[in-house]
Amino acid sequence: MLRDPGALETGERTELNKGRVNSKGELSRGDTGQTATGDQKLVEGKAGDVMPTLEAYEFLTVKVAQKYFFDRTFGGALVPGQRNQFYPIDTLSGFTYGGRARSFSPLNVAVHYRPLSTVYADLRMDIGTDSGLVRNVMVSGGVRGNKITIDASWYLSRRIEMQPNSFEPGTFSGNQFFSGVRFGDEHRGVYGGARVGYDFTDRFITATQLSKRGLTNTRNYVGYAWDCCGVQLNYNTFKVGLRNESAFTFTFTLAGLGSFGSDQFSQAAGGRGGRKRGKRMQQDDDYSDFGPP
Repeated sequence: MLRDPGALETGERTELNKGRVNSKGELSRGDTGQTATGDQKLVEGKAGDVMPTLEAYEFLTVKVAQKYFFDRTFGGALVPGQRNQFYPIDTLSGFTYGGRARSFSPLNVAVHYRPLSTVYADLRMDIGTDSGLVRNVMVSGGVRGNKITIDASWYLSRRIEMQPNSFEPGTFSGNQFFSGVRFGDEHRGVYGGARVGYDFTDRFITATQLSKRGLTNTRNYVGYAWDCCGVQLNYNTFKVGLRNESAFTFTFTLAGLGSFGSDQFSQAAGGRGGRKRGKRMQQDDDYSDFGPP
């Protein structure tokens, strides 16, 4: 884990507060000519002087994890030849690897890069330790501002072949893309947003019927929020397999109580605590609502 050069300790901030901010937004440390970068906020001192402070955030995080199982079948709970997903094999990755007994789990790699406090990028993947093949990849990134937020995610998964014409249960071929944009302040005034999901994979939904690539879901909403309450109008579409739905819905929010209305899509997509907050798409999900499991 690396910290941004501007992530300074409290004592260093005290010394830097004695310096000045130049035209480039850099903070000069007294007469030494040293500068530091990072998120700067101006605070007012006791005498009315404006002093810049720096806030710390994680610049780069890299995680490499793997599990070792002393009991390959978990006392018979894992049944070879079928999809198995239970604790503790479901805590490492969002993709299953319990289709067969194994001593070592796939290698899980997660990288989070944040060059600025408002810009981020993520890379996650599972690598098979026996074959060395990349089982799945997820790449996401975005920009988060006070009035506008843009994000995008791409998922790729592979169907793992164990033997000729024999595949590991629970694995599948997938290639999906999700992107969204939000504007305004969902706590005050006008706000809105849109989100789309696209599947690049052709799938058989029955023995003879093929579902071709295309949009899997879209979501558009606009609302207005007061201190006491808020109202939101939504239009959602959902097309996966045999399901092909679209609906206009509304949501009414009372501060401190929650959301009420006919929009089940937004209540499910509100992230952790979305039903109680009554706020929509305020947090990024670990995995998209209609993405891979």
